[in-house]
Amino acid sequence: MPPNTPYYHERRMPEIVHLTSVHIPTDTRIFQKELKTLKASGFKVTLIAPGTDDQIIDGIPVLHIPVYQNRLIRFIMGPLKAYRRARKLNADLYHFHDPELVTAGLALKIAGKRVIYDVHEDMPRQLYDKDYLPGWIIKPLSYILEKFELFAAGRFDGIVTVTPTINRRFSADKAVLVQNFPILNHYLEIKTDNYLTRPNMVIFMGVIQDIRGITEVTKAMATIGGDFPGVEFRLIGKIVPDSYKQLLSQMEGWKYVNSIGWLSQQEVNTHLEQARIGVVTYHPYPNHIEAQPNKLFEYMAAGLPVIASDFPLWRNVVDTCKCGLLVDPESVSDVEKAVSFLLANPAEAEAMGKRGRQAVIDHFNWDSEAEHLKNLYKKVLAKE
Repeated sequence: MPPNTPYYHERRMPEIVHLTSVHIPTDTRIFQKELKTLKASGFKVTLIAPGTDDQIIDGIPVLHIPVYQNRLIRFIMGPLKAYRRARKLNADLYHFHDPELVTAGLALKIAGKRVIYDVHEDMPRQLYDKDYLPGWIIKPLSYILEKFELFAAGRFDGIVTVTPTINRRFSADKAVLVQNFPILNHYLEIKTDNYLTRPNMVIFMGVIQDIRGITEVTKAMATIGGDFPGVEFRLIGKIVPDSYKQLLSQMEGWKYVNSIGWLSQQEVNTHLEQARIGVVTYHPYPNHIEAQPNKLFEYMAAGLPVIASDFPLWRNVVDTCKCGLLVDPESVSDVEKAVSFLLANPAEAEAMGKRGRQAVIDHFNWDSEAEHLKNLYKKVLAKE
């Protein structure tokens, strides 16, 4: 913080509280990136998140609020519980991460606090992905929520966004783009000089759902499996819902699938070091088309060639960096041809992976984005 600001002289370690009612305490963006960056910069940080006990993780206090399994109860009780815990701390700035906490953010503003809203997703468009909502309600609900979100955003002291498209939805004098690029040192330890000797393994990391293209890749494996010995489609993450696993298991390509479950970052790196291809073939839902999925850049950071959905924003990255292939995510034939090409041409695939990794080292990394976040904090904290 500039030494000529009054706030700097009053307190050298501003107290910051981050709030989430949805994410786990060690969430990559909230905890590993933002909170650790702020702590390293001299801020006193605390996290309020769902859990069973208060604890300290890597020197950061984590205060729990209840974990609600029912969405409606969480939507009602989560903001109330988070607000009550946050208000008792009397911090200098509050930074919340979930649309359902907008009401808690407004209550903190009414109490005279500085508040930042971190917009991880394009909430109005994200509703179109929710299969538990009746189809008839999505469009009017999306309209109402967008109007309310924009109204609330005008009352907050700052808005943090993750993609250029989301950033354009908010006032330019408040919105700051802090993209969700990888933390370099999490991936640079991954060896890449063994690429040509790796098994024929395709990897996907994250929540495993039909709308994320898993069905098409699994079906493609039925053909690919006959052409490439020992081929494997490795899934790292949770299959949602449980019934989807049963559906996948009935497909011919399932015998080539190895579903691992959730892993730590270190364990994930072990699997990335064995993989030949990273896939991120989300279906063309409104919230996907303009998203910048973490895993695209994580595959690149790990030195893997990517197979990605042919969306304009994603095409700009993949084509510019020449780090992979683009497909129609709903075409099994497209996916099968792309996987087969990269497995059949390992030298070219390796070169794509190297170009992608260099692009992350040069541009698509957290270090460059962290400065935008710190500058926003300085600006907001300097307000009287």
